Amino acid sequence: MGSCHMDKANNEIKELAIELIVNINKRIDDIVISCADEGSVDQDRLRNLLEDMRALVEGIAVLSELYKGIDLLEFREKLEMLTDAMSNSDTALISDILDYEVKDLLVYWQECLTK
Repeated sequence: MGSCHMDKANNEIKELAIELIVNINKRIDDIVISCADEGSVDQDRLRNLLEDMRALVEGIAVLSELYKGIDLLEFREKLEMLTDAMSNSDTALISDILDYEVKDLLVYWQECLTK
């Protein structure tokens, strides 16, 4: 009984995590496009994105023991790089980190979760 309940709970967390990854990656695309078009980053959109990434990490933390390849330390390092770029108002670097670091890692996590 307990194991079945945990499986169901983990499956629900996994489904929510996948949904959140898809949503976050779409928003990263939107932010990257707007960076290219406007040459600046909408700070509110970026803050909201970071909040959702933190929520994702909370769910992923539960799953990381079940799914090898999900490395929260690597994600934290990417967020630190992003935070540094934000504090320096480096729009190009923010865009690159989101597009080539964060998004690529989230796509990989999604693959890990759907195998």
